Amino acid sequence: MWVVMAVLFIGIMIYSLKSPFVGLVGMVASDVLRPGELYEQIAFLHIERTLAILVLISFILKVKKIEWPPVTKTLFFFWFTMFLSVPLSIWPSDSLSNVIAFGRLIIYHILIVNLVRTEQRFKAFLLVYTLLIGWVAASSLIAFSQGVIYHGTEAVERVEATNSFGGNPNSLGTTMVVSMPLVMLLLTKKSGIGRLIAVAVIVLCISTVIFTGSRTAFVALIFLIMVAPLLRKKGLMYVPVAVLLVAIVWVATPQAYKERYLSVEERNKDVSYELRLTTWSAGWQMFKDRPITGIGMGEFGVANGVKYWPDRARPRWYNAHSLYLQTISELGIMGAIGFLAFLYQLFKLNGRQQRRLEPHKELPAYMRMFPYACNMTLIGLLFAGYAGHDLYRSSWYMMAALSAALAYIPVNDSEPDGDTPPEEIKVEGTPPQFSYAGMGMNNSRHLR
Repeated sequence: MWVVMAVLFIGIMIYSLKSPFVGLVGMVASDVLRPGELYEQIAFLHIERTLAILVLISFILKVKKIEWPPVTKTLFFFWFTMFLSVPLSIWPSDSLSNVIAFGRLIIYHILIVNLVRTEQRFKAFLLVYTLLIGWVAASSLIAFSQGVIYHGTEAVERVEATNSFGGNPNSLGTTMVVSMPLVMLLLTKKSGIGRLIAVAVIVLCISTVIFTGSRTAFVALIFLIMVAPLLRKKGLMYVPVAVLLVAIVWVATPQAYKERYLSVEERNKDVSYELRLTTWSAGWQMFKDRPITGIGMGEFGVANGVKYWPDRARPRWYNAHSLYLQTISELGIMGAIGFLAFLYQLFKLNGRQQRRLEPHKELPAYMRMFPYACNMTLIGLLFAGYAGHDLYRSSWYMMAALSAALAYIPVNDSEPDGDTPPEEIKVEGTPPQFSYAGMGMNNSRHLR
């Protein structure tokens, strides 16, 4: 099997020099599959890194004009606040390394914004990503059934991912939950095969969430199911369907896992919860010590173990287990401002996109409903953030890129392409005004 994967990715590398979009899809696939982790025989190829370099070269050579929408600019500002955290970091060199590594997500974002800009490419990207999430879920469940399990102190066995993309049970569960809104877009396809794939992947995702034993992910799943109808027009009529889905998920959950999820009511007796309380207290102290720029990107666990854990005889290197505490403790007030600016621009973009696309019933439903699905993913991440440190999770920045890319796809023939100058509107007694199509962005028809 490793030979097949090696040949496949070498072929994608070669073809990416001709088509950066194919290379981008290959980058996403390699990031999810992590072929070097699955098969040590091909680790020496460094597929993820090599493919990224080739795609960047092809992108620079073939894309004549790189677009920088507002959401991308705010993402760059957020990245800048990460650099600000380095000088006063508890471990500056490691913090700088983390900030530079975040640049990989910036590159992904820019590539998606500028390459996934036709209806065909948007659809292809969604399909590939859905299949990849299905692979993560299926491979994790198969390994779990074969005895490859997460051994914790809990009474239940917990599934974990087969590579570092999915990560530990908590991270894997959250990945499944926040990916489902994107997967569900395929349910709107007229193709029976597309719907069948979506249903299969959704079932795999829900099963994976259950067997991770992650209380945060499970509660986030139930929360999203119940909230989803309320964010749609006339959505109240679908509330009974949501209740039914929750009931089905609960009935399908094995008893041992039900008891674990119900144990959240007795969290004062839960050792894990007590450790988190101690960690949150330490994180608040980190923020008070360095309120402006924080203790450094990715340095929460280090700071916790080295300085802030109260029992210095037995220190713990626990991570934040809170998106909100992670943000203010690692990046300070400046980082919080940067992240809030990014979220504001993204929600604003999705709102405009909904108003722009909704009237065009001739468009595929997965395009018209993408802003809604994007918002659902963001809400899921924000909700899970009460107990999860997911600030640097790729989902935030990939969804922002897809939303920005969608804004460049013309919805009808009357929308000008990127080379069309703005129309001058003359109104008697007033200065000339200019009208721009779409979202204040050039809606280019050209394949990039």
